[in-house]
Amino acid sequence: LNHNEKSGVDNDDVYKSEDIMSFNNLVTHDGLGCKQAPELMMQAHVVVFLLRLLKKLQYVRDTQNNNLELDDELTLVGRVLHHFMRAAFYNTHEITEIEKTGDRWENNNIRRIGRVTNSSLALINHSCDPNYRRVSDGVTTYGFACKPIGKGKEISDIYCKPFGSAPLQDRHRYLQKYNFKCECPACTNNWPDLAGLPSSLEGLPAKLY
Repeated sequence: LNHNEKSGVDNDDVYKSEDIMSFNNLVTHDGLGCKQAPELMMQAHVVVFLLRLLKKLQYVRDTQNNNLELDDELTLVGRVLHHFMRAAFYNTHEITEIEKTGDRWENNNIRRIGRVTNSSLALINHSCDPNYRRVSDGVTTYGFACKPIGKGKEISDIYCKPFGSAPLQDRHRYLQKYNFKCECPACTNNWPDLAGLPSSLEGLPAKLY
């Protein structure tokens, strides 16, 4: 399978989110990380299930007429399915919606409804103190700054809970699946969570007001 994780960086190609090849070229971390047997077996079972479904719908044909062996075409389709599964695992964003269940904000219910694929937004790196957030409306996702971003500064997304609601060890444990160690300011300086911050704003340096 042709797979270039630097597509749009080291050549003159135009990077388009709607192009399936942009999604194909996203990172999959093949060969990295300590994948456990149950996870690998689950992925293999899902690929086999999808292949049988495609065969049943006659989307692909099996020239072997043998449920235990795959011909070259089915093997290629299986590899493509597995590749896209891994790309989706590392590069999609969770979608939630707010269900009004009370008179106060904290009484509302946040419900998970699925995941969204956007090959451009997937390129934004992580920080435990992000400066960017996103909102989805139908099939459109809007990205916006949640704090001032200076010229030349990197835009950062968040892949886990923010530093204010999760301790450093828990954040790093969760981020292990992405095969990197976060070195954002919140991590390198071990910023306290909300419970460890001062409850009063009095007495702070003038520049913090």
